[in-house]
Amino acid sequence: MTIPLHIGTFIEEEVRKQQLSVSAFARRLHCDRTNVYDIFKRSSIDTEQLFRICKILNRNFFDIYSMQYYKDVEQSATEVLRTLQQRKLDTFG
Repeated sequence: MTIPLHIGTFIEEEVRKQQLSVSAFARRLHCDRTNVYDIFKRSSIDTEQLFRICKILNRNFFDIYSMQYYKDVEQSATEVLRTLQQRKLDTFG
């Protein structure tokens, strides 16, 4: 089962990790502090905005989605393999 990503949490963690104030981050993003807090609350985000955030923080947040994709593919493949193995056991004992 896939655990939904919450991109805003990842962004907030990175801002804090870099010891960047919300005001400074907002200035670099050309928005208000309230908009930054809104970003932190988001579970999804526009790709263009995420790209700008990636450049500002020098951090590729798209890789988070990539990693989740490959985990999901791996999990699906494992489930298919289990099903095939069970069918083989059921058929051939």
